[in-house]
Amino acid sequence: MRIFLSSTTYDLYDVRAFVIHELEKDGHEVVYHENATFPVHFGHSHDECLEAVKKCDVVVCIVDRRYGGRYKGIGAPYITNQTIEIRQHDESGRVLNKEITIPVEQLSISWCELITAFEHKMPVMTFARKRMLDEKETRRRNQNVTDFLPAYVENNRVFDFVDWITKQQRSNWVAAFDSIVDLRSMLLRWSAAVKNEFVVNREAKDDVHSRASHIAILVEGELDRKFVRGLVQKLNLPNFFAISTGGGSTLVHALRAMIEPQHDQAYDKLIVLADADLIGRFSLLQERLKSESKVHLVFASPALEAWMTAGLDPAFYTANNGRISRKEFDQRFGKKARLELDSLIANYDIEVARKLVPEFDRFITLISGDENGV
Repeated sequence: MRIFLSSTTYDLYDVRAFVIHELEKDGHEVVYHENATFPVHFGHSHDECLEAVKKCDVVVCIVDRRYGGRYKGIGAPYITNQTIEIRQHDESGRVLNKEITIPVEQLSISWCELITAFEHKMPVMTFARKRMLDEKETRRRNQNVTDFLPAYVENNRVFDFVDWITKQQRSNWVAAFDSIVDLRSMLLRWSAAVKNEFVVNREAKDDVHSRASHIAILVEGELDRKFVRGLVQKLNLPNFFAISTGGGSTLVHALRAMIEPQHDQAYDKLIVLADADLIGRFSLLQERLKSESKVHLVFASPALEAWMTAGLDPAFYTANNGRISRKEFDQRFGKKARLELDSLIANYDIEVARKLVPEFDRFITLISGDENGV
């Protein structure tokens, strides 16, 4: 069965990796945007996600503390303002029903993914962190407080999103989980049930992959993730997920989480790809990493933009002695290049870049699984 995984990323990178591992181990094909083979047709990335939803059989949604980025695609006729009725308490404690409307420009990407799923009558299973659900009740009891700031959840719209799910005519059950352990238990029970009850009416049943080797790549930002995805696609390498963590300090935190024992089976190799100025931040983990044979740290000097330049314009890279920062990259290719990186990668010369940049050569060796003989 083909399952689309919908959730925010920065707060759930470890949970997503774990869910992907468990579902694939159980025989499903999981579609997720971190995957280097995620379908790209050079449209807006948000619209690519909506198109990917339509090609799946089921959607699994995970909700925690973050609301996620606003949807900024070109739109679809069914993506409109969303109106729901919520139960709230007034100042005297009476329970009241109130109708609220969420403007389309405030809808998150995950919200639009689920709108797409419901519009196309697809089954949806939602798992939500119990701490968030408890705080939702606190919010509803203080709905009249306009400047209400939740202690755990990042944005009050998360509560509206969950209430919207529960108001759907079908697939409106939200399963609460406390930890990875009980999420795994619920996920496997659901997977067994859905395999027995849901018939995949699709000719391409052979597309469902068996468990294969997985490589997880942690990167700093979305541009880095696009670059890695482009490389993997050019090399035609399967079973990758590149996780954009949102910054240097978050990258270190992500690594700490991913090397915890409960996530060990989620990947066969874990590569951290960062700019050279972050080397010092990983110093406290050096002793721990000595025993982690599956973990590899790779640093681009002075920045990943140097690697990008080496394969796009080797002469410019050589003329600058490889000292290409974000500033030099933007000057050479223009700031729009960051938005058009998917198409630029089509002209990227991997072999030339490998000859120019030893650390890039090491990175390609790691992801291609050719450590024993390049």
